[in-house]
Amino acid sequence: KISKSHMLFVVDIGSGEIHAVPASDVKVGNWLHTDSTIPAQVEDIISVFDEGAYAPFTKSGTIVVNGVVSSNYVSLQGTDTLTVGNVKTSLNM
Repeated sequence: KISKSHMLFVVDIGSGEIHAVPASDVKVGNWLHTDSTIPAQVEDIISVFDEGAYAPFTKSGTIVVNGVVSSNYVSLQGTDTLTVGNVKTSLNM
């Protein structure tokens, strides 16, 4: 389970580039960055409503759950870039 705002790392199979995207933007067929050298393809997405949540923070800013690498952080602006004033910072692997 992951909130729609938490960031996952989607792999572009053609280029090998990894992009952080909000979980709500992940689609069936996307490839997710894993803790192995082989990405995992999204086969199904199921929405659930539940009470409570865990929000662990790690020194690296990432966490591995069931082999999938995700971010400790959420996207408040719907992108992998945080803009504060005129300053942009990106979340990269």
